[in-house]
Amino acid sequence: MAGIRTGILKNYRRNQNVELCYFRMGAVRGILPGAPALCFCLHSSCRGEGQIPEMEEQAKKVSLYLECSTTALGKKERMCGYVLEYITEKGPATLVNYREGCGTYNREFLLGLAEALERIKTPCELRIYGQNRFVLCMLRDRLADWAAEDFMSNGKPIVNREEWRRIWEQIQKHQVNIELGEHAYSRWLLTEMEEKCRNYQRTKC
Repeated sequence: MAGIRTGILKNYRRNQNVELCYFRMGAVRGILPGAPALCFCLHSSCRGEGQIPEMEEQAKKVSLYLECSTTALGKKERMCGYVLEYITEKGPATLVNYREGCGTYNREFLLGLAEALERIKTPCELRIYGQNRFVLCMLRDRLADWAAEDFMSNGKPIVNREEWRRIWEQIQKHQVNIELGEHAYSRWLLTEMEEKCRNYQRTKC
């Protein structure tokens, strides 16, 4: 199964000419352990144990790709899927995971982003790919200012305050690039989430 999934993912990789927005947040404040998850990578030990390996010190560059199953307004049941991809001395490692929730598009995207960030255990050069313009632009342009004000704006807590705080605790230890728009895994993630939603509806009947 691992080999098949890895092959499917690699078929969706493609070269893209993109303009990257670069910024750096704060200093390293430590590493929080991530929860275990299924891993579809090339490590023989992972294929046997079904767990993501800890990122080694040599694994400096990580790519994070996110998508939500729907961008509809308002609170709604939706899925957020993400792919974490990095290279180690042993070869490429890829983690795929999905979370379900009932919230706004921005909140569920933030929760998916926070969960993915918590799985990265060492500081790295991190590229974040996604289509949520508001979240990614605020991540680039406002997050550091919000953190300095305890995530308050005009005397009131910002929307999704705790989700933003959770992201800030993780992201400031990385050197981050933001890429907005459709990405290499967009169609694959959306197709996978659509299939998972159909299977869920069938089990309810």
